[in-house]
Amino acid sequence: MTSPVALTRADGHRVQLKWHMLRRQVDDIPFGVVNLRAGIAAGASIEIDIQRTADDDWVVLHDDQLDHETTGSGPVSALNSKDVPNLAMRAPDKGKPVAPVLLLSDVISELSASTPGKGLILQCDLKTPLAEISDAAAGRFCDLVSPTAEHCVLSGADWPAVEELGADVEGLCLGFDPLELFPSDWTSFPQTAAAMDDFVQRSLSVAPTARWIYLYFRLVLAAMDLGVDIVGRAQALGQKVDVWTLDPSDDSKSVVKRLVDLGTDQISTNAPDAWAAWWRSETSVA
Repeated sequence: MTSPVALTRADGHRVQLKWHMLRRQVDDIPFGVVNLRAGIAAGASIEIDIQRTADDDWVVLHDDQLDHETTGSGPVSALNSKDVPNLAMRAPDKGKPVAPVLLLSDVISELSASTPGKGLILQCDLKTPLAEISDAAAGRFCDLVSPTAEHCVLSGADWPAVEELGADVEGLCLGFDPLELFPSDWTSFPQTAAAMDDFVQRSLSVAPTARWIYLYFRLVLAAMDLGVDIVGRAQALGQKVDVWTLDPSDDSKSVVKRLVDLGTDQISTNAPDAWAAWWRSETSVA
């Protein structure tokens, strides 16, 4: 069976497929425990989003309002961890409650109770700003993650928050998404080599201790077209490069081929199963 874990070039270079929000297929519910277990066993790169609760614990949710993803209502920051078992995730298309909401402790328990497949990466993407990270919440995160830190990455767009939360976790890798360094409207970004070069310089200087950098795929390709090799420059500094977020379509297939050729380390996707099957059919390399 084709593995939904990586795309391998003919020369042996492996580009990991990151299971964005623990999805294996586009219509999967986010943060499902079944996919969590499968990803751990397969040694996949799997991603969750984490937010601080009112009682200084950590819950696995992307949005800051419970209404957007769950059967609850109100801000996530007002949620107590003891109330999480009363909530369920809603299916994005049908709106029905179909799966439990996970705490970070649930995820770590699954990881601790398993024999992780070789190469497993659990990326915890931080959605809580620095000002809202209390000492107690930082201590709770440290206690939870420390036993499995060798498999974990703490990432986020708020680099000071990532540094603060990860400071006391020995062996934890940190990652930076320079999302706030370029406009939310991608089309307004100056399409010049000088602008790209300036973006690269700022992105790599903000987080010098980051081992992963997360980049919008259109940015990476536009930079290459202008002669600016973001991937190569980051890798020369010892960083690994993740490009986000690519799901299968006629247009995206050629994009993935370019990104694999560029030597990116990881592609974030909601459909790793489909990408792995397509890659096998195109290249005969699992």
